[in-house]
Formats: sequence, C-alpha cells, structure tokens
Amino acid sequence: MDEFTSDGTIVNSYYLDGKEPKAGANVEITVDLKLQQVAEDKLASVIESLREKGSEVEGAAVVAMEVKTGKVLVCGSYPTYKLSTFSEDYNDILATPYAPLFNRALQGLYPPGSTYKMSMVVAGIDSGAITAETSVYDKGVYDKYPGFEVACYYYTGTGLLHGWTNAADALMVSCNYFFYDLGDKIRLSAMDSTAKALGLGEATGVELPEYIGHRANAETKKKLYSGDKSGWYKADQITAAIGQSDNSFTPIQLCNYTATLANKGTRYKATFLNRVVSADYSQILEKSEVTVVSHLNISDEAYN
Repeated sequence: MDEFTSDGTIVNSYYLDGKEPKAGANVEITVDLKLQQVAEDKLASVIESLREKGSEVEGAAVVAMEVKTGKVLVCGSYPTYKLSTFSEDYNDILATPYAPLFNRALQGLYPPGSTYKMSMVVAGIDSGAITAETSVYDKGVYDKYPGFEVACYYYTGTGLLHGWTNAADALMVSCNYFFYDLGDKIRLSAMDSTAKALGLGEATGVELPEYIGHRANAETKKKLYSGDKSGWYKADQITAAIGQSDNSFTPIQLCNYTATLANKGTRYKATFLNRVVSADYSQILEKSEVTVVSHLNISDEAYN
C-alpha cells in the first residue's frame, strides 16, 4: 500500500500482513460513456436554462436501460461533480446549492404524474372496470362528489374540453378527467397490484443504494399519517389515478416500469454490472445474468 501527498508523491510504502499486493479484478459496468455524457450535458443545459427563465427547479435525473436485459445505459443526476477532483473539491461541493452529492436518479422520490396513467389503463381493462371502447365525456371539472372537485389540466389551462374520450385518447392527450373517472370505478386492489407488478414502489435490484418509495394505497396512508388523516377515501383514489396522492417513486423505478410495459409485463432486474474479469483480462470471473423479477399477464386489448 502506498501513501501519497496531495500532489501524488509517494512518501511511504508498506504491505498489510507483510504480503505483497496483487492487482485486483476489473469490474466492467453497463453504462455507455458516450450516452452518459450526452445525458449529463443535456441535463445541465436544460436545468440552467430553466433557472435563467426564473424557474426554482433544483435538479433533475435521467435513466435509460436496455429493455430486454435491464442493463442501465445512462444514470445521470444534476447537479453533479467531477469524480477526478472529488477530494480537492469536496468542501466546495458541500457548499454548492441543490446538493450535488444527492443521487436523484436512485434516491430522489417524486410523484410520477401522468406516467402512472399507463398502469391505470392496464389495471382498468384487465380488471373489467372498463374496456378499450369505454368512453367518458370530459366536462372539465370532475364533480361527482360534492365538496371534492378536481379539474382536467387541459381545461384549467385553456378552458377547452376533451369531450368524449376512450382509454387510447386519454393516454394520447393525458386527459385527467378520464382517469379521475377510472379511479372512481376501479377496485383499489386491482389498481395497486398492477402498479406493483409493473415495478412501481418496488426495488429495481441495482447494485447501489436505492430508495423504494411507495404506492398510494390505504396501507401507505396509515403509515404516513395519523388520526383522521390516515383514512382512505375516494378522493385519495381519484387523485392517485393521475399519479398524485401519495405515489412516490425514483427515476430508475420509472425507467424499469416503462421497460416492463415495453416487455408486455415482463420485469427484469436492473443492473449496473456487465462483468468482472481478472487483472490480466484472461478470465471472466463473473458475468451479469439477465434476471426476470416478475411477470404481469397483460391482455392484448389492454396492451394494444
């Protein structure tokens, strides 16, 4: 083991237990360096542009993975730091706004918003709550329950209505009204079990620490709140149906979720590990295996 000064000069060398050190194995990861650089550059430019326009956005993350293997190709978090000068820059990094040491891709928990609606369509059709042909008339404000009125985002922004909307239309234009109505019709068990099977609120299996988050359901609400606030109501289910309420997931979970949808319900373990080879590259010591974590049977009607 060598002891260095800050400029790289070796000042002392010694062996642990008197044994001469040996070169370790080489770990090859799945991240595509060129894609990673493009992603990090774009994250930085977009966030800085938003801040220049007066936005209070703190940061962002992006994740990309191979659909058929779960191998992570891109995992970017902004703001970030230079690993090559991490030690020298450490105090400055700590003083930098918006927490560059916080890995938003694996540990940032966010409401999924309208990305959750794909899960709702699968759950709605395959539980029998709706069919692909079921149409709902978007009135702008969902007011079935007195004292609880929620609006379609399109209506709020433009004053216009989507009118008659089926599942495919609702996904295309992200019609909140359709999903409010679906959230009212569907059983919570069908809604929650589908999201779980698609990987939402579940560990992805990556080799780095990741936060799990939680799906909006009665059990989650009891854990998060106390007293009168801990009860589960139709209002919770209706807002959860558009990816709000207590839905809270990481970007890597959402990437794994969309890959699972692309695989028609087959969910793969996410991984950063490609292989481990010996120091001289003569032997493969370990190779990443494609691992199926779960499978959800999605009907052709729902999938199409």
